[in-house]
Amino acid sequence: MNRRLIKNISYNTLASFLSISLGFILNILIARILQPRQMGYYSYFVWLIGFLSTIILLGVPNTLTKYISQYYLKEKEKIRNIFWSLAKIVIISFFVTNFAVIVYLFFSDKSFHFLIFVFLGVTILVVNAIFRSIVIGLENFKAVALATLTSLLLQIFLVIVVLRYIPLWQMMVWIILTCQIISTILFFIFIRKEIKFFLKPDKILSEEIYKVYKYLLYISLSMLINAIVWERSEIFFLKIFSVPEDLAFYSIAFTLAYLPNRILTFGNVLLPFMSRMYSEKEVPTLASYYTQITDVVSFFLIPVYVFIFAYSFVIIKFLYGVKYLPVADIFKILIFASLISGITTVGSAYVQAIEKTDVIFKIGIFIAIVNILLDFLLIPKYKSVGAAYANSISQILGCFIGTTYILILHKAKFPFLKVVKYLLSSVVMLFILQILNLNQSLLTFVFYFFLFFLSYLCLNYKEVYRIINFYKTVR
Repeated sequence: MNRRLIKNISYNTLASFLSISLGFILNILIARILQPRQMGYYSYFVWLIGFLSTIILLGVPNTLTKYISQYYLKEKEKIRNIFWSLAKIVIISFFVTNFAVIVYLFFSDKSFHFLIFVFLGVTILVVNAIFRSIVIGLENFKAVALATLTSLLLQIFLVIVVLRYIPLWQMMVWIILTCQIISTILFFIFIRKEIKFFLKPDKILSEEIYKVYKYLLYISLSMLINAIVWERSEIFFLKIFSVPEDLAFYSIAFTLAYLPNRILTFGNVLLPFMSRMYSEKEVPTLASYYTQITDVVSFFLIPVYVFIFAYSFVIIKFLYGVKYLPVADIFKILIFASLISGITTVGSAYVQAIEKTDVIFKIGIFIAIVNILLDFLLIPKYKSVGAAYANSISQILGCFIGTTYILILHKAKFPFLKVVKYLLSSVVMLFILQILNLNQSLLTFVFYFFLFFLSYLCLNYKEVYRIINFYKTVR
């Protein structure tokens, strides 16, 4: 089990690194080619289809991942029944949601082409998410890495070849939809041996489906709340109270702020791993892993965020140009929330694995209300800066409440002293680095970052040895 965890973390880390690196390049290319106004329209479309897909899926991907990883090796027949029970819900939700959206967009935007874009985008994302959740549930992270890499490389190629000469947000929509279709086909190929198995549903026991539906209910509500609080719901309010440029500035800042989280928090790996441990009744060991992995995540996340906070304006200027400098102020605000959110990601996987999704829901509904109230209070007056404050305050509050729940009721330990140590050592190294007087060369800036991180590792050499020993132990 531990050997599989290390293998999956390795593949997931590689996939995340490639995804972040290529996605980072892609985001810069799109922003520079489209410019702030066209980028704002494109950002709204991407947020809208993502939000609608979340509503349609109702947490089904997470539920599939959990129960596939939990039952696949020992009670495979249960997966077939669970899959078809969830598929019925998705089909009904798909038609209801699309009908409501078509009515809303017809009377608000009155754009037939935009309606077609939204319908196609939502359909492709829903199918892609289901296939991806099956692949992750089977813990085939090599397949996830390959599909991600193929999709991003194709997007970059099409952006350079096509979007460069037709710099319109509609063209970028066609590019992203094409790449999503190819990604979906790849996921289908990876699970084609299992398709026949899924096509043979049996009668499922009522007590089993009740357990699945209970889990699905709370995880669905939590996913909906997550879409409001953690997934740029402020774009909806910015669309109403602001201009397209503000949409672009906030979207870019949000994307940049959460890039380190995607590669250093192991989110996709932890949920199936912890679910399997929970099925083996290893809850005390699970709590121990929560502490140790939180420590490791903190060790890598903190110096990265300290550095990008100090040089936020330099980063934006180098990557996006002077037209996007307003992004820097928004970026700084979101960094605090993204750092805290990244550290507490391990806790989120832990709570889901032990089937306490009702707790996530109860915390989430409170945070969602706070978030929406802050949106109404701050966005009309402060635009994208107000959106950043609303999102950050809500996220930090939710992370604090969730971590308190784990520590008090589940007797887990949080590495507070280690977090303070990593923060102080990062600030010290940053202060020394600034004495060297960073110039405006991009090459020098990259060199300074690696020098900063290497110095941080040397200053915390004992922690590096401890992490290596932990890796050897679980391997």
